[in-house]
Amino acid sequence: MATLDQLSYFVSVCDSKNMTQAAQRVHVSQPAISKVIKDLEKEYGVRLIQRSKSGQTVTAEGKTLYRYANRLLAASDNLENAMRAARGEQVSLKVGTSVVFMKMFPHFFKEYKETHANISATNYVFGSLELVRYIEDGTLDVAIFGNTKGV
Repeated sequence: MATLDQLSYFVSVCDSKNMTQAAQRVHVSQPAISKVIKDLEKEYGVRLIQRSKSGQTVTAEGKTLYRYANRLLAASDNLENAMRAARGEQVSLKVGTSVVFMKMFPHFFKEYKETHANISATNYVFGSLELVRYIEDGTLDVAIFGNTKGV
């Protein structure tokens, strides 16, 4: 069974689309990242990354693993936050907002942080479609945006 570290490395490869950049992001060597990908491919019996001279692409099977890996990693983060909260420690919250929201309520996060000292909220600003995708894959805990047609 894949470990959370292996899944984290795999997600990093998918997000960066480059083994070297992925290795730098997670602070391990490039050969270590390559080994993890090969180990995952062997474990699941499918090719996850298609390598070529022009770069690499994530296969359909790799995209499936990517979706589930993001969910598992998000669940692990949520578990850590729940245990911190149970101990009365500060918890983190990843919040995505639209540009429009931030223009309408520029002081929202400052005021939120002042009234919720035990929650460390980090704000990420994206378009509405990206916000939906990041909520679905577990990258964000919460998203705040207006009505979006077709989403």
